[in-house]
Amino acid sequence: MPRENRNLAGQSRSENGSGLEGQTPSRDPGVFGLRGWIEGYLLALEAANLTPGTVREYSGKLANFAWWCDRHDLDGLSGLEPRSLRQFQVYLQTESRRWDSDNPRALKALTPETVHGYIRVLKAFCTWLVQLVGST
Repeated sequence: MPRENRNLAGQSRSENGSGLEGQTPSRDPGVFGLRGWIEGYLLALEAANLTPGTVREYSGKLANFAWWCDRHDLDGLSGLEPRSLRQFQVYLQTESRRWDSDNPRALKALTPETVHGYIRVLKAFCTWLVQLVGST
């Protein structure tokens, strides 16, 4: 029996489904949307048999990045442009109240190691996306 889990929008999806039934990803990265590509990437990580903890870490960091992109009106994959990625890095380094949250963890300054972790995850996601789109 497939286990139930949630996609980035909090919608339920089965272990085998992407939560995007009926949508065929276009090879044009802007067509599918950032959250759709993130969802596909997380499924690829699961299929590559990465540990659940690693997939959770990537999922959390990418969900936070998608939230930030939404708040800055970055549509599609425009959040992955170099300028936007640097702006996100500055947000992580300087924002005293991240993610519009009152959670004490969101109010603490991030360590350089944590910021580096975000950049590492975004770099891995971008590399996967370029390889996927470039494979046609």
